[in-house]
Amino acid sequence: MRERSSSEVDNMSQSTNRGVSDVIAFILVFSIIITSVGFVYTVGFGSLIELQQGEQDANAERSMSAFAVGMDDILKERASDRAADIDLAGETIVVQDEDEYQLNVTVDDGSDTEVMINGSLVYGFGSDTQVIYMGGAVIRNDPSGAVVTRGPRFTCRDDDRASITAPSISDDGQGGISADGSVRVEAGLNASRTESTLSYPETPTDNGEVEQINVTVEAAPDDVERAWEQWFERQDEWDDDGTCDLNGDGTVFVRNPPIEISYIF
Repeated sequence: MRERSSSEVDNMSQSTNRGVSDVIAFILVFSIIITSVGFVYTVGFGSLIELQQGEQDANAERSMSAFAVGMDDILKERASDRAADIDLAGETIVVQDEDEYQLNVTVDDGSDTEVMINGSLVYGFGSDTQVIYMGGAVIRNDPSGAVVTRGPRFTCRDDDRASITAPSISDDGQGGISADGSVRVEAGLNASRTESTLSYPETPTDNGEVEQINVTVEAAPDDVERAWEQWFERQDEWDDDGTCDLNGDGTVFVRNPPIEISYIF
C-alpha cells in the first residue's frame, strides 16, 4: 500500500480543520440568530402588550369622557336620559354605591346644611387602571396615581355665587357587567321631569347670606381622594380643602340629580 506523502497529509489535516471550523461557525451563527430572535420576541412582544394596554386604557378614558358629555345634558336639565356605547374589551363596568364613593357638600348658612352625593360608575373594576365617573368628574386611577381628567360642574364666582351640580349614581341592584365588545350604558333621571333636583336651598327664594360652601370626599379609595384634593388645588377660586368663601352674603345652588344606570347589549 502506498504511503501518503507529507503534502497529502497536510491537505487532509487542513480539510479537517476547515470542516471543524465551518461547523463551529455555523453553531455560533445559529446561536446568535436564535438568541437575537428570542430577545426581539421577548422585548417586542412585551412592548406590544404594553402598547395595546395603553391604547385600551386611553380608549376607556375617551369612552367615559363621552359618557360624561351626555351626562352634562341631564345635569343641565336639557334631557332626562342619555346613552353611550362603551367598548369594555373584556373589562368590567360597575356602579359603586355610597359605601365606596361619596362626596359631602356642606353649606354654611348659619346652620350647616349637608348634601350627600353618592355612588360612581367605574370602568375597569378590579384591574390596574380604572376610569371613574364620580360627582360629575372623570377620574383616571392607575398604578402611577389618580388624576381628574375632566372636571365636575362646580363653580365658585367672584360675585359671591357658587353652584354644585353633581349626580348620585345607582343601578337598581343590577350589578356590574363584563363583555369582550361594546355595551350600551343608559343613564336616566330617576325622577319625573317636573320634580326639582335642587337640594339646596329648598326653594330658590330661600337663598342668600351664605358664608361658605365646602366639598369633601367622605368615602373613596385613597388615590381617588387625592385626585379630588389636587383638582381643588388647581382651581384658583377654590381653597385647597374644597372651600368656596362667599363672605356671608353669597348665594348657592346645589343640585343632586338621582341617576339610574342600566346596561344593554
